[in-house]
Amino acid sequence: MASRSDIYKKHGSGNIVFPYAIGRIEYVLRNVVLLMIFLPPKMIAEKLDNPILILTCAVLLFAGLIAAFWFQIIPRLRDLGWNTKLAWLMLILGVNVIMGIGLFALPGK
Repeated sequence: MASRSDIYKKHGSGNIVFPYAIGRIEYVLRNVVLLMIFLPPKMIAEKLDNPILILTCAVLLFAGLIAAFWFQIIPRLRDLGWNTKLAWLMLILGVNVIMGIGLFALPGK
């Protein structure tokens, strides 16, 4: 029986939310969308100085991190032909900036 990744490769790119691979422009657009979704609540919570609201925003930002992994970083790594376990490097401060620039700058296969 064929694995899930083989099925995605055979039938194109999966679906729009969970693609098998994404290009550079889609990677940047997904970054902008996630930033627009998760940054305003954080800014509002900091202005109001409400601890419950700040905690809620922290949970939302953590959900955004998970969403970034599944919706953009892993498909972009697949597009480059890299191992998807390299996505864990995005959790290391400093390395994530270099890797983010690399994910944008390098052409896909």
